[in-house]
Amino acid sequence: MADAAPVPEDRPLSGQETTLVRWMLEHGEPRAATFLAQLPDARVVSRCSCGCASVDFAIAGVKPPPGNLGVLADFQFRTPAGHLCGAFVFERAGLLAGLEVYSQDGLSVPSTLPFIETLEETEIRGAG
Repeated sequence: MADAAPVPEDRPLSGQETTLVRWMLEHGEPRAATFLAQLPDARVVSRCSCGCASVDFAIAGVKPPPGNLGVLADFQFRTPAGHLCGAFVFERAGLLAGLEVYSQDGLSVPSTLPFIETLEETEIRGAG
């Protein structure tokens, strides 16, 4: 979401967002599971202006500071139309900071979140 100004929002995570982020943290990098404790206190504070389903979080009212992000879980999926997309959960300064969905093939904007059943390890992560 670095290329577009985020659209402010203030709402709880949807059920699908919560389920997806929880699953990704449980199946992500080894340290990802340590961020599960923050999930109940997460709220969506902005969404991407491009139309994708990416969202940024605040934890217990605290927005993570801008700066470097750490990827906690990184997966890829195919849309119903067959387009290759990616999804990752990230942190900043030790706070769960957001969920990013993006096109990998440049052929679509993932405007809805993937279902857990469609997620696969990214080629980079799975190649290890």
